[in-house]
Amino acid sequence: FLDDYANDLAGKTNPLDRGLQKYIPGGRKTFKVLNWVNSRVKKNVILGNLSSSIAQIFNVPQGIASAGERNFLGGLIDTVTSPLKTVKAMDESVFISERYSYKLFREFDTKLLDQPKKFAEWMTGALDEFGTKVIWNAHYKQALSQGIDSPIKYADDITRSLVAGRGIGEVPLAQKSKITQLAAPFQLEVGNAWLVMSEWVGEKQFSKLAKFFVWAYVFNSVSEKIMGRRVIFDPIDALVDATTQDDISPGQRIGRVAGEFLGNIPLGQTVGAAYPETGLAIGGIQLPTRK
Repeated sequence: FLDDYANDLAGKTNPLDRGLQKYIPGGRKTFKVLNWVNSRVKKNVILGNLSSSIAQIFNVPQGIASAGERNFLGGLIDTVTSPLKTVKAMDESVFISERYSYKLFREFDTKLLDQPKKFAEWMTGALDEFGTKVIWNAHYKQALSQGIDSPIKYADDITRSLVAGRGIGEVPLAQKSKITQLAAPFQLEVGNAWLVMSEWVGEKQFSKLAKFFVWAYVFNSVSEKIMGRRVIFDPIDALVDATTQDDISPGQRIGRVAGEFLGNIPLGQTVGAAYPETGLAIGGIQLPTRK
């Protein structure tokens, strides 16, 4: 792993991609073309898409569960009123300055033709930035209230773990693979959510896990009203569906809960999409439909 990690830092080809590049026709050139097409498709899907923009705020349920409602409310107020303050603790945050350092380069896009793209990029990232800063301020308040040393570093570390850091060496090697990006893009936050939940279980912080499930249900319910879809892992909704519907079989009830897990784990949606929509017939036994 250390060899692969060092190679990644040095800009070498991802270990998952290297083997495929060796055998596919065209090698590196083919990979470059596929990567270019994939990047263009993702930009066309995301940039300027209101649904994608709203989905960026869904790191907040984890932040509420981690910091607590009172600290989160204080963090929300601090974030909203921050433009009125001349001195802000967040100005000393290494994580925040690193995460949004791209803004420094965006200032050089002064051509008229660059402006629609700049607006689309701002629209996509605005809610992510707002939610991340609220989470940071909430944990800064938590650190102050608990007398934690180095509250700025504490807020940096917790926020980075909750919203998935994207700095040098932070993104998992498998996620950086071009193969993964082609087969299952946008999986970084999905994998990170499970990492956060596993840490809460390991540290026996089940109250945070319960709060996360409740707030995920609330946020998803609002999202469903606005966009017609639920965005993040929502076991409460799955259990409600499985236990309250009268016209489904026991197998379908189990399938509803299992499907919620499958659709919200890394590569889960890719596996689900590969399953035939009308189901399969094996040995005379008809397997259920994808739904």
